[in-house]
Amino acid sequence: MAQPLDEILRRLARAEAAIDRMQSVGTPVVFNEFTLANNAAQQIFASPIPAGLLVVSEFAVDGNIFIGWSNAAITGELADPGTMYSVTAGTASSVNIYVSGGLLTLENKRGGSRSFRCVLLRTR
Repeated sequence: MAQPLDEILRRLARAEAAIDRMQSVGTPVVFNEFTLANNAAQQIFASPIPAGLLVVSEFAVDGNIFIGWSNAAITGELADPGTMYSVTAGTASSVNIYVSGGLLTLENKRGGSRSFRCVLLRTR
């Protein structure tokens, strides 16, 4: 049976509050979701990142996922089944994930706006 909309909204609000609390206390899991225009770049997380396992999903158009690792200096790719992602800035027709100035950066070169969900599982 479907849940009433107000119950779904209450649960969503609790989940968002929990994510906010986790980010503020340095939890091992960091999450961000945003939409990025074509040829635009944005830092995925607001502060320098520790080492960790990174999962990025473009969920609105392409539906592809990236699994990689990163630290404050470099990013490496572990899995990219849709061959849509790159770990080098400026790669044409790709979503580029790289470190710039100690910040993890995502650059959209896919030809149109894309929406992303990013999760970092910190390892230190």
